[in-house]
Amino acid sequence: MNPLISATLTTLLIAGCSSSNDSEVSGSNKEIVNNIHQPLEKANAVEQEILDRAEMQRKQMEDL
Repeated sequence: MNPLISATLTTLLIAGCSSSNDSEVSGSNKEIVNNIHQPLEKANAVEQEILDRAEMQRKQMEDL
């Protein structure tokens, strides 16, 4: 494995396992998590809408 990848993974593991009682850090983490989840939720909603419309089109094709 590339040493750079190993070092990066180790750093992330250590950072993820360390705990802090600082409310600013946890608030910052919540903001980061929200910033990550919002686009994912939007993408999931768009994907579901596409799937629903595709299903409607399939049903329309069957009715012809």
